[in-house]
Amino acid sequence: MLKRNRQQTVGFVNHSVMGLGYYGFHRIRYLSWGDEQAEKTLLCVHGVSRNARDFDELAASLSDEYRVVCPDIVGRGDSDRLTDPEHYNYLQYNADMNALLAR
Repeated sequence: MLKRNRQQTVGFVNHSVMGLGYYGFHRIRYLSWGDEQAEKTLLCVHGVSRNARDFDELAASLSDEYRVVCPDIVGRGDSDRLTDPEHYNYLQYNADMNALLAR
């Protein structure tokens, strides 16, 4: 993997999927490394105050064996922000990961 700067890293593909909450739809951005048809997929989900780019080095090193998927949870990184802070909760985060996995 070539690192040019924090904003531009060679080796991943930028994707998005739509999540659904109490207020409507929102976009969940995720990065993927490796072959999309790989037999094994590894999902790396960051903590509440972090973002998908935390896994750049790990994902690059595992991408020969796995498809590695790293989402930005809603409200973090390049995913959409919610209008009401009360909507950020584990039910929403779980629903969003289910939408991503069903994709």
